[in-house]
Amino acid sequence: MTRAPAVLRFSDPRRHGVHEVTDAYGVVARIAVGRTGNRFTVTDAQGALLCAGRTSRWRLPRRWDVTGPDGSPLLTARVRGIARTSVEVHLRRGGRLLVRGRAWRRDLRVTDEHGEVVLTAVPRAPAWSLRRHGHAVQQAPGRLELAEVVALVHIWGRTREEESATAAVGALAGGSAPG
Repeated sequence: MTRAPAVLRFSDPRRHGVHEVTDAYGVVARIAVGRTGNRFTVTDAQGALLCAGRTSRWRLPRRWDVTGPDGSPLLTARVRGIARTSVEVHLRRGGRLLVRGRAWRRDLRVTDEHGEVVLTAVPRAPAWSLRRHGHAVQQAPGRLELAEVVALVHIWGRTREEESATAAVGALAGGSAPG
């Protein structure tokens, strides 16, 4: 597995049908998302598979399973909370991570089982932007593999998209969304 660079940028919008992940030297990964959004694949700059993730068709029980390039399990991510503000991650190589964010925001912070910050990500555009899913990501050196980082940030982005869609449906149905 490839260690992730300390700083990564996740692009939005898509280029040639994929979201690009770059470091200071160029593209390090590409994320292709299935039509329904319940599957994704991540390849490296040369096109080799890094990982693939999937969730159930209806995203219940809000669990993502991610496999490595050989099809073996890489990580499992379970979305927690009504407002989808945290994701519990079990790494198959050992260890547990907690991804936390704030409701109605897209930033995130990942901590290990000891409470140490492993990774942070902040959006690169305001929430009302058409390019709202780009992130600037920084991780503690040598803690996570590239496939793990890309999968975590992508799953968080999908979780935030689901929350935004749920809020929009609620607002249209007569509910109200926090301001």
